[in-house]
Amino acid sequence: MERANSTFVFVTPRNYPGKTAWEKRKNEAGDWKAVRFFDASDLEQWLEQSVPAQIWLAEQLAVPVSGYETLEQAWRRWADASAPHHLTPEIFAPSIAAHHGTLKAWLDKPSDRPFVVAADSRDEALAFLACLFDDAELRQFKDIAAVFTSPATLRTLLASSVPFIPVVHSEDAERELADAHLRLHCIVFRPRNAVDRAADIALDLLGHDAFEKALIAMGVEQGDFERLARESGRSPTILRRRLSEQWRDQDAGMGRR
Repeated sequence: MERANSTFVFVTPRNYPGKTAWEKRKNEAGDWKAVRFFDASDLEQWLEQSVPAQIWLAEQLAVPVSGYETLEQAWRRWADASAPHHLTPEIFAPSIAAHHGTLKAWLDKPSDRPFVVAADSRDEALAFLACLFDDAELRQFKDIAAVFTSPATLRTLLASSVPFIPVVHSEDAERELADAHLRLHCIVFRPRNAVDRAADIALDLLGHDAFEKALIAMGVEQGDFERLARESGRSPTILRRRLSEQWRDQDAGMGRR
């Protein structure tokens, strides 16, 4: 019963000329719901056609890259800055619950404009977006999204026919979009108080209960809750900065001793 509801996927890094015949025989046998065979040529084609896959592979192989990254890497960079209390997706839980439908509805339609996310900082908006794309209804789109800070890199990829979702993290890169939003779903960021364009999603400060839940998920001592709420104003951007500064101060103190 389990096989009848499952697809068997075989992947090899070698070229296998007989893959089509093998796949056909296995599907005709009916042991599985479906059988798929991918060899080196399929993997090469996938990498050529998937911008996020290229970025992901470069990250996995520790190949030096600049000007672009995956959403996963952007999240790790943002969350890990507050060591030892790493930020967790719980910091955005209320916003994810409130706005996942907004992004899904926009992605499900042909694009006619950039999607705007407003927050206290571009990094906060990007971190939120990385968590939002992990929502069950949006995860399918995460594999074709990539973050760009380099105008040159974005310009090159926009000239190709490869479908992807550019998430633009700098003003210089955003200028390269021009009318790309007419064929691609493009995502840009704005300060929370910007007036040049209405935001599709505007991240607000955390409520008291949501802020405490986020700190609990991070492993922060309960005695620090009120102090951090006061110092950060319950802003994820300021909380991250404060925790990062606090960690650097503690680390420097230990070094001096």
